[in-house]
Amino acid sequence: MITEACKTGMLHLSKSFVYYPDHHANFHFEEKNVAGAGKAYFSSNAPCVVMRATNQAPLLWALNNRKCAEGAFVTFDADGCRLHIVEMKSKLTQGTWAKVLLQFNGMYLSALATARILGIESFTSVTCYIAYTEDAMNPDKSADMILIKPFVGVPNPVGGATEWEKERCLLPLNQAATIRKTQRDANNDANFGLV
Repeated sequence: MITEACKTGMLHLSKSFVYYPDHHANFHFEEKNVAGAGKAYFSSNAPCVVMRATNQAPLLWALNNRKCAEGAFVTFDADGCRLHIVEMKSKLTQGTWAKVLLQFNGMYLSALATARILGIESFTSVTCYIAYTEDAMNPDKSADMILIKPFVGVPNPVGGATEWEKERCLLPLNQAATIRKTQRDANNDANFGLV
């Protein structure tokens, strides 16, 4: 349930970026870059607050990480508040996936700051959603041969393969997140369904 503190906090936020979608209605996030334009659709039986990123990300100006996902939303249920972070890509290579992880990190921090204004102190879970047109994560297809070699004493500078395979990642402030992946359809859209 959306609390009074959350409703009061909404008075301090622009409805262009943070708003309540109609209860039980579908809502979406949009990739506006012409090369990868499309929408990611969601629906929820629980009340929620949607946070959209600006074209000049991030939502929080003071962040070192200037990357940010398409947006995020918070669902409210009996167990607490759940954060959902959304990003869309066309061809997903190991290098692109490493950038997506940075975008998840930036959006998480922006959503965390926004959540505090809304009186939300913590999340019971965090889920990151990635919609992509083409899966080129296989190193044989997309990586430079030098990146396939095992590194000795230093982490792989591209990274992210483990997160992709295990469908889990670690966000800032030691927040574990589940990753949900889906391929975009012929219209470049993705439907994640009921969350």
